[in-house]
Amino acid sequence: MTTNTMRRGAARPVPHRRALRRAALWCCVVALAVGCSSGIGEAKAEPPPETEPATMSRDDFVAAFSQRCGAIISELNAITPPTTAEETVQAMEQAKSVVGRGLNDLGALRPPPEMQGNVSAALDVRSQSLGSFDALIEAARNGDQARVDAVTAENRTRQDEFDQRLAAMGMTCAP
Repeated sequence: MTTNTMRRGAARPVPHRRALRRAALWCCVVALAVGCSSGIGEAKAEPPPETEPATMSRDDFVAAFSQRCGAIISELNAITPPTTAEETVQAMEQAKSVVGRGLNDLGALRPPPEMQGNVSAALDVRSQSLGSFDALIEAARNGDQARVDAVTAENRTRQDEFDQRLAAMGMTCAP
């Protein structure tokens, strides 16, 4: 005969499934954030002052983009993985802040004319993901795993498109 061993409150054991979901959610947050780039849907970067060059050379742009993208990923990797729902929300808020700053930095880069259209298109794809942090944070607060899964799937599609656009230009976003 079995007895009901479910406890309520702080002493209640966290089911294994919940721990796996939190770990999966954290992986989704990192995957979402790793697809770093620019154009976060906020105000566009101001045109450079006339004393600055209007664009960068291809090599300089690729080097600057890669360096900044790598720095963003390193900063994201430094965020402590969460173990509770509250820590998950805090980690997502930290990741959103890192990605937002990174997107602004990348948006300030001036690609050469032959790359501008492709870079803008790639950055527009990634800019849509920053708003997804809000949906993920809200879903985590509410314990809505189905919503987390849906937002994560949408962002995987965006990430794939972003990666394909970068690859077409001979670029990647890696640490």
